[in-house]
Amino acid sequence: MESTRRHDALWALAACGFVAALLFVRISAFGIWDPWELGTADIARHLAAGEPVATPASWSTWLVSLGFRQLGVHEWAGRTPIALSGVLTVLLAYLLASRFAGQRAGVYAAIVTGTSPLFVFNARAMLGDAPAIAAQTAVGLCALGAAFPRRDAAERKPAHTLAWLAALLGALCLAVGTRGALLGALPPLAAATLTGWLTKPARSNASGADGDPGALARYALSALTLVLAGLVARDALHDSADRSLWLGGQAASLTPPTFDSVIEAVFLAFAPWTALLPLAMGRMWQLTAAVHETDARDEQPNEDAALPLRLCALLWAVFGYAAQTLFLSRYGREVTFLPLCALALLVALYLEDVERNDRRSWAAGIAALFLAGLVLRDYALYPSSPLRGMPISNFDVPKVWNPKLEWAIGLGAFGVLALLGLGSDAGSGKPQWLAPYQFVRTQWRRGLGFKLWLVGAALGLLAAMVFGVLAYAIPEQLELSTLGAKWVRRLLLLPFALPIGVSAAQLGLFVFAKLGRYRLWPMLAAGAAVGVYASQGFLPALSEHFSPREVYESYNALAQANEGLAEYRVGGRAAAYYAKGKIAELTSVSALVEHLAAKTRRWAAFPADELPTIDRAYRQRTGEHIVVADARSARVLLATNQPLHGKADQSFLSQHVRSAAPAKIQHPLDVSFDDRIQLLGYDLTLPHGSYVGAGESFKIVWYFRAKKSLPIDYRIFVHIDGEGQRIHGDHDPVGGKYPVRLWDENDVIYDEQDLDVPASYHAGDYTIFMGFYAGDSRLPVKSGPADADNRVRAGVLRIQ
Repeated sequence: MESTRRHDALWALAACGFVAALLFVRISAFGIWDPWELGTADIARHLAAGEPVATPASWSTWLVSLGFRQLGVHEWAGRTPIALSGVLTVLLAYLLASRFAGQRAGVYAAIVTGTSPLFVFNARAMLGDAPAIAAQTAVGLCALGAAFPRRDAAERKPAHTLAWLAALLGALCLAVGTRGALLGALPPLAAATLTGWLTKPARSNASGADGDPGALARYALSALTLVLAGLVARDALHDSADRSLWLGGQAASLTPPTFDSVIEAVFLAFAPWTALLPLAMGRMWQLTAAVHETDARDEQPNEDAALPLRLCALLWAVFGYAAQTLFLSRYGREVTFLPLCALALLVALYLEDVERNDRRSWAAGIAALFLAGLVLRDYALYPSSPLRGMPISNFDVPKVWNPKLEWAIGLGAFGVLALLGLGSDAGSGKPQWLAPYQFVRTQWRRGLGFKLWLVGAALGLLAAMVFGVLAYAIPEQLELSTLGAKWVRRLLLLPFALPIGVSAAQLGLFVFAKLGRYRLWPMLAAGAAVGVYASQGFLPALSEHFSPREVYESYNALAQANEGLAEYRVGGRAAAYYAKGKIAELTSVSALVEHLAAKTRRWAAFPADELPTIDRAYRQRTGEHIVVADARSARVLLATNQPLHGKADQSFLSQHVRSAAPAKIQHPLDVSFDDRIQLLGYDLTLPHGSYVGAGESFKIVWYFRAKKSLPIDYRIFVHIDGEGQRIHGDHDPVGGKYPVRLWDENDVIYDEQDLDVPASYHAGDYTIFMGFYAGDSRLPVKSGPADADNRVRAGVLRIQ
């Protein structure tokens, strides 16, 4: 028993150390987010210098200023206090779980708490809510510690209760100070209070004592809950526009959220553990209800030491959901779901119950796999989904960056391992590699009817193999579509894939059966890997688009001492952290162009989405493109007025807006649109040279010459018609980055677009039509092959 405790203690130390490494390793690998972190950093910098600030500083800001004061003004210095709050949260979660459910549950609680995006992003950014999460977790620990003894304690001592109550008062002050009483303090306090009263009969009878040792704690918790609830209700009824300490915000005219908005945010931010959360909540409620049913029948009470923690975690999460929904409807916008520890406790207790009682259910495994798939779908479709747990609004991941492959690997592995861990049978024996063939032999011996079925199946597999070989050898003679040929070739693998799949499934079940009580650990490792990617991969890569640090680092590395930097609509506050030398703040495009038009090298930083307008003005002045030195960020560019030796120009305009057409165009045309735009022709890039298959993609590059300027932003329509079907290719020129109104006379536009052929389209020759339109009107075709609807007949696309 003692060796088991030491073993679990080592695992607890390893889990907490892992989370600490997750937070502190490369904590300065990404720059300050502008404007989200930058506002916090500015206030903290003034506080650290002892200067007055115009806006009230939150507890998180005070912690950041403390880091600046002690360690200097750096990213890591400002984030270190927030990360320490995250480590404290994990330690509190471990203590809470291990106190009532054992060290193994504590280890699980530490891992689950510390590896979700909801936790990682709030503990690695200056604007994160890790201090508030830690304060609320401390309230939960102190309240439950006052109301209930340890799981292995013989009796409760009044002195211990008083000590826990004193600690609770301190934790309440912190929780109220960070996020107010409504969000920060009331959910865990009310949950612990209600848990104390709901479990009172069972706990009192089980003690066999005449008195009630938990009465002091219950009454004290009840009094604190009523006082805080009364203060919250008073300010809510007052409905003042001034900020309320108890509400954590001020009354404002807001659109109330739907009831599922908080649930959706938790579902996305608590991944991958979201896949287990519904199962955990259902199981915890089932276990809690079973205990109360036993007591109601006057049977021998079930000494379930984890009962208070299970019930409190459920109530804590429910009260947190209610408080946040109320807050969002009237008092604020984006806030973090602070009862993170409650969610982690539910999952940890569920995993501990599955492991301890050797519960196995394929239904639970399939449900976890399905929920992991839902999370993955949302992450792929909406790349900003992992950030739903952060206290920021108007935040979207740039369209140019979508790490869906990385999320697919992590969440997919978690779902599969959850399926095997929750559903695998303990009695799975060694893999029987000949099992498929033995099954066939057994069926053959059952009679004539089974023999006929097996002969038919064998002939079908043989036909599939022959057909697959022919699809490789003579595809033209078979007259198959490209998509059909692909599937026929795959049939060649069917006789080999079936036994391999059966063998792989046997091997997986055997391995998980051998793991025994450790069969959930591969799933935990996959969950930890998701946390590692969120911390060390996703967050630094995302920050390249939201922090100007990379831009200024490039400037510091490339610029000479006398080469000045100008900023246009970037904000000099970021430059104060990163740029070397004096920065000129410009307020107009004309001033920026004047700065860059100098004969000596000049540098400029400006918003990425204003590159087309600025570049056009610069070309009108100099006849040359601006050279972009750093375009890693989707928000800010670093540009210069002269080419860089050994460094390529990163401006998309130098590739798409030129002064001359290519020497050879694959399909040349001479089409005039209202004597304003000339279509020079287009290039087709097809997967098979002369044709594209159904279900495949291809590329078109259109070449236009601007003859006169157009004041209207015309879009390009592309209709590829044939066989009664149409492929639509309507789009804005140059991916929407260089609209028609910016085209100057003699500009040659290289407009690329990728199109998909639906898998259901028939083989045949499709006519390519194109033109320009704005609203319901089309730009007239003055010359060239066209129909009566001002559509240019550009050529033919063969689908096969």
